[in-house]
Amino acid sequence: MLEELDISDNQIRVLPEYFRLLSKLRVFRADETPLEVPPREVIKLGAQAVVEFMADLITKRDTKAAAPKKEKGFWFRICSICWTFQTTNTDDNM
Repeated sequence: MLEELDISDNQIRVLPEYFRLLSKLRVFRADETPLEVPPREVIKLGAQAVVEFMADLITKRDTKAAAPKKEKGFWFRICSICWTFQTTNTDDNM
């Protein structure tokens, strides 16, 4: 429910992830704060632009982290089956 936030004259470089949840934010001030994320150009666009930037940033990061893993190839599966069969038969002969 936060509507105004002033972080001026702080040493904050990156806004926290939860900033994307501040959907009611109307006023955001970060004068004399060395913010790197979001960039200064986004901050100049206003509070909602900052909230949207952070939401997009987290969504992109989560999408990259959840990228599907490459499926093992046909020959890998065949070799795995043969290897399992070979070691099972070798163990039984002992």
